[in-house]
Amino acid sequence: MNLSFNLTSYLSDHPFGTTSYSAGPAHGVFVIRSRTVSKIIAFGSETEQIVEDEIICGPDLSPLRERFRITSGGASTKVDARFSPGEVSCLIETDGTLSRERIPLSEPLSADLTTALALSKEGGVFRVFNPITLSAEKSEAVFRGEEEIDGVLCRRFEVASDSGDSVMFVAPDGTLVRCELSCGIVSSAASDSTEPAPVDLIDATGIPVANPIPPGSVRASLEINGERVDIDTTLFDRSPEEDGLRQTSYIRVDDDIRAFAEDCVGEDDEETCRNLRRKIYYHMTYDSRMGIIRAASDILRSGEGVCRDYAVLLCAAAIAANIPARVVSGLLCDRGGFVFHAWNECFCKGRWLPLDASRYEEDADAAHVPLARGREETLTNINRFIGKINIKVLDFS
Repeated sequence: MNLSFNLTSYLSDHPFGTTSYSAGPAHGVFVIRSRTVSKIIAFGSETEQIVEDEIICGPDLSPLRERFRITSGGASTKVDARFSPGEVSCLIETDGTLSRERIPLSEPLSADLTTALALSKEGGVFRVFNPITLSAEKSEAVFRGEEEIDGVLCRRFEVASDSGDSVMFVAPDGTLVRCELSCGIVSSAASDSTEPAPVDLIDATGIPVANPIPPGSVRASLEINGERVDIDTTLFDRSPEEDGLRQTSYIRVDDDIRAFAEDCVGEDDEETCRNLRRKIYYHMTYDSRMGIIRAASDILRSGEGVCRDYAVLLCAAAIAANIPARVVSGLLCDRGGFVFHAWNECFCKGRWLPLDASRYEEDADAAHVPLARGREETLTNINRFIGKINIKVLDFS
């Protein structure tokens, strides 16, 4: 994975469109540009993910505007964010879908974490806007001394963030020279040296176990980080969730989603949800090259994606049928161990019914271990668990 980063005075050129600005160094306006290229192998397919980000800052390096684009597997998501003291106003484009979102702010934001660390001596608590989750993300960084990386004496910071932990090495000029993620993936500053071989994402994040849980199991007992966890799929969570019908920029109902859901309406909500799950399973083709979060309508049109795409689409389709739904992120026991996975829970007949549209089995079985529930933000916040879970299967039936 290669990463290049630099901080320069902002001129009038713009990489994402025809919009231009006349502000320059005399006006005290700066820009932070970064471009990250990731090459990863997942389930035997190699994918390339390109992230381009441009943050326009005021003289105090507080963010004024951010233009972000992420591309993977032929799909792309763009976010154009404008910052004011009380909120972030976003225009989101995922392939052919446009939406707007306003994110309230309770505290000021830093432009980005690398710049905040470059200006910091001992680290601290920073909040930056995450254009993927459309949220203000909290990061706590601790300075751990200096270390030489590729001939550059860098300041080493250990960072705990909402979306995962990392170790960041920052050069005196503010350049991010190296970033080590908790899952073992390492990002290095782009150079003329030979690119590293692509990382197998499944090997990097998977958790092998001695006795895997077979498909169809209804109960399982696990030990996760030394604590016993019992899973019983015959027992349901019966606590209703107030925002189970809430739509977001990615989980949004349009005419196509509504028509897709209407075709699945059954005699009751449970039959409707099972019809939706089955229809999505046969409508979709699994494609591990899709490395970005996309809008439900784009997923429906393409008919391709990974587990998170199946989960986003089922969540939106259930909401279109007026059935509360949520995305579940967690672990799935598969291929001899646990891998990170996403599925759904739909509220019908007074309880949350677990359903996995990406697999042939009708219901989410005891091989599914939930870690987070909510909207699409759970698909990225689960990163904070990567590299931190030790799991042992005690029993299953």
